[in-house]
Amino acid sequence: MNSQVDSYSGSRLVDFVKNHMSMSANYQPVVIKALVSAPGYRMAAVDLARELLLHDEFAVGKALGTLMRWPKRTLAKREVAYYDRMEREFFLPVVFDSNEQREEVLTTCDEAISCWQKAEAPRSASRFYHLIEVAGGRCQACGVLASVRPLDIDHVIPREKAKDGYVSLQDRTRVHVDDERNLQILCTKCNRGKRDASVFDFRPSADRFTETIRLTLELASEAGYDPRAVLAAALNEAHPGQPGA
Repeated sequence: MNSQVDSYSGSRLVDFVKNHMSMSANYQPVVIKALVSAPGYRMAAVDLARELLLHDEFAVGKALGTLMRWPKRTLAKREVAYYDRMEREFFLPVVFDSNEQREEVLTTCDEAISCWQKAEAPRSASRFYHLIEVAGGRCQACGVLASVRPLDIDHVIPREKAKDGYVSLQDRTRVHVDDERNLQILCTKCNRGKRDASVFDFRPSADRFTETIRLTLELASEAGYDPRAVLAAALNEAHPGQPGA
C-alpha cells in the first residue's frame, strides 16, 4: 500500500457502501466490488475501466449487436466459428496439433488487433473529433457540453436496421450505416434514451428550426404574448411588449 495513505477498517467500508454511497450511476459499487475481489485490493486502471464497461448494459448491448451482425456472419461463412442458438454460445470446432499451434493463433490475432488500432483507431478518433466540432462540442439533443457529460457518436438510422451495411435516410438516399450523413452527436444520457428503436435525427436542419420556431410562438401565444411581436423582437425589429398587449 502507498506509504502516504493510512489504512482503515473494514467496518468503515461497510458503513460507506451501506449508508454514504450516493450515486448518479453504478460506477462506485462496480469499482469497490472489483477492488475488494482483486489480489491485495489493487487493480490496474485499465482493468477497472473494463469492469465499468462490462457493467454498462448499454455498452454491452451495443457490443452484442455488433458481434451478432458481422463477426458471427463472416466467421460462420468462412466455416471458422459458429453460434449455437440453443446454448447461445460461440464455439470453434478446432483441434490443435500442439500448444505451439494454439499460441501461434493467439499471437497472430494480437498482431492483427495491434495493427488495426495503429491504422484505424486514429482515423475513427479524428472523425469523432470532427463531428464534435460540427456539433459545437454539445449534445445535439439536449445541448449539454462535452465538459459536463461524455459525448457519443450515434447512428440516426441504427445499425440493426442496416441491410448489407447500408441504410436509407429520410430523403431515401442510400448510404453506408457509418456514413457521416447518418451520424449525430449525443451525450451518453440522450444516447441511452434514444436506443436502437428510434430513428430521430436531432441535428440542426431547416425543418427542425421551423418546428422549433412554430412551437415557441405557440407557447408565447399561450402565455399571452403576440406571436408576431415576439418574432419581430427575435429579429431585432421591436420589443415583444407585455402579455396581452
